[in-house]
Parts: sequence; structure tokens; C-alpha cells
Amino acid sequence: MPPNYDVIVVGAGPAGGMAALSAAQLGLRTALIEEHREVGTPIHCSGKLQLHAFREFNLPSHLILNTLQAGRFYAPNGAVARVRRARPDSHVVDRGVFDRWLAVQAQEEGAELVVGTRLRAAERLNGTIRVTGERAGRSYAATARVVIDAEGARPVLPRTLGLDLPRRSVMGLQYQMSGVDLDGNDCPEVYLGTSSSPGFFAWLMPIGPGRGRVGLCVDPAFAPRAPLYYLERLIREHPVASRRLRRAVIEQKLAGPIPVISRRHRSTTDGMIVAGDAAGHVKATSGGGIYFSLIGGQLAAGAAAAYAGGRRAALTEYG
Repeated sequence: MPPNYDVIVVGAGPAGGMAALSAAQLGLRTALIEEHREVGTPIHCSGKLQLHAFREFNLPSHLILNTLQAGRFYAPNGAVARVRRARPDSHVVDRGVFDRWLAVQAQEEGAELVVGTRLRAAERLNGTIRVTGERAGRSYAATARVVIDAEGARPVLPRTLGLDLPRRSVMGLQYQMSGVDLDGNDCPEVYLGTSSSPGFFAWLMPIGPGRGRVGLCVDPAFAPRAPLYYLERLIREHPVASRRLRRAVIEQKLAGPIPVISRRHRSTTDGMIVAGDAAGHVKATSGGGIYFSLIGGQLAAGAAAAYAGGRRAALTEYG
């Protein structure tokens, strides 16, 4: 019996959305499966994306919340390094809108979007991959020649096919706030020091006049407490951040792990390709992953097309 699809993409974040879009453009029968009922929720990152990514992937300007041109980096002793470029270097995007736009583009190219579906396992079956889970309280199953796993930092399906993805993650927490006393709408701030965020750093990312995302990540190996403790203390006590946020009101809370530390490992197994956060496609120094996820998703689609066409070595070449 032929499979339902040529490729199933699991997870509709930047990696999954780009993988589904690219696969559909290559003529593959594509399904994009998202566990949440709406693509783009919940949001896990600050949304910073460099200008060259907009050019490289032809991204539309309506995704932009804010444009950045400067930066301030605060040392624990209060010293500050100021940077200002001659021209803007990055944008902040609305990740919910961004992810939904990618999913819509994929659908317009012919991909099928399946939301509200939590997949639990994958298995090899007669030369295909069969994924199973639940949708709307009922069992769900579908088959494909290849699966692109873009579940995020805590993927479930790879290990059910025997693919181990060892890594360490930092734990992030971020508040989106209004009433922020920004020094400049184009100037994010980075707060360094183990007392602020053990094992990583904290930040204030402007997303528009009087609005910003304040957050941090901590490495569990160095942080005896949860991220909430350090973020609340940053807001109350940090000599700079506390002044910026003294009248700020929380609009939204965003949290999640970021896989930034890992040894080199395979990101494919027979019938499956892993992309995005699931594969550790992030910038280790900052945890930024949108750009690398877009690249990973695009490359995964190309490898999936070659594999579905009979070139088994395509997965090894991907990684």
C-alpha cells in the first residue's frame, strides 16, 4: 500500500515550516503536523533575526516588530560596552506571525497542515515510516517515505527509531512587557554575570516604543534555582534592568529549553531527518536559532526529496 505522503514534517516552528514549504516546492506530497491547535503558539524566543536572513529567504516586511542597530553589554561590575552600527543589522520578528506565515506559504505550495495532533511514536513499516499519536481525542496514524522531525528542543520521535540525540540545554524564561523605559528602541541590552543568570546571560530586547522582552537563560549545571527566581530578582534588583522595568507590566510569559551544548552526533536515521532545535541547530553563544532552523529545514527538505527519490545516501550527506 503506498504511503499517505512523500514526507511528513513534525513541528511547525521555523525549521518545520521551512521544511514543509521547501518540500512542497520540490513537488513532494507533504504534511506539516503541529501538536498545538494553532501554529505559532507558544512562543519560545526573543525573535531576533539578522537582515541578511530576510534577503536570503525573501521574508516579507510585515513580519517585523522592530529594527535594531545598536547594543549595550553590561558587566557584573557595572561597566558597559556600547556598540552602534552605521546601519541596521537585524530585526525582531513576531514569532507567532512568523511561524503562521511559513505554514500558510507551505499550504499555498500544496502542503497539508494538520494541527492539534500529538505524535507519540514512529516505526518502520514496509519501507515507509509510520507515525502514530492522537488528534481530537482519537488515534491518528499516517505514513510517509521520510519524516522530518522538527519538534523542538525535546523531540520524542527520534528515539522511537533508535536515534539518540545527546545534549545539554539551558533553561530560558522571558516576559514580554509594556511600560518599559527603553534607552533606545533600536538598542537591546545584555546583562552578564553569574548572579544574574548562571551559565548564560540575561537580556532586554526592544520590540517597539515602550515594549520589550526581558529574559534570561540559566545552565542547570550552575544554577541551584529555577529561571523564575533569577528573572524576578533581575527585575527587582539589577542596577540597570530594574530601572528600565520599574513601571513595566507583563503582557505574556514565554519559557522553554534551548539546546546549546552537545557533542557531535548523527541527526538522521533510516527514514528520518532531524532539523532545527531538535538537531541542535542553534548559535551556541547566544541560543539564537531562527536563522539556523530555516537553513536546516531547507536542507532537510532537499535531502528528503533525494531520499524519497531513491538516493539512500542523501541522509548521510545531510548529517
